[in-house]
Amino acid sequence: MTRAEDERRRRAALLAMSERLVAHYRDAMPSGRVTAAVAVCRSELHRLGLRGDGLLEATEAMVRSRLNAHVDKPPAVPDVEHPVDVALPTSQVAVLAVP
Repeated sequence: MTRAEDERRRRAALLAMSERLVAHYRDAMPSGRVTAAVAVCRSELHRLGLRGDGLLEATEAMVRSRLNAHVDKPPAVPDVEHPVDVALPTSQVAVLAVP
């Protein structure tokens, strides 16, 4: 896999994670707050030296932890065996630049 292909794969995975989190917290907070949390958490973890697929997984865990602390009743974690796909227009989801 070339570096460009790897970068496209990572960006697609980041976008999918952002969309999942926006859909998950849609009743609890605005989508802008969720995407901002993704950007901040990812940046902090990247600055600490986390790279690769571990960065994506750690970002999602950190975002969920922070957002759950700000809602009265956190949404239930989705069933991984039966995921619910929620398609959002790309214009509504921020594509985060990789530093």
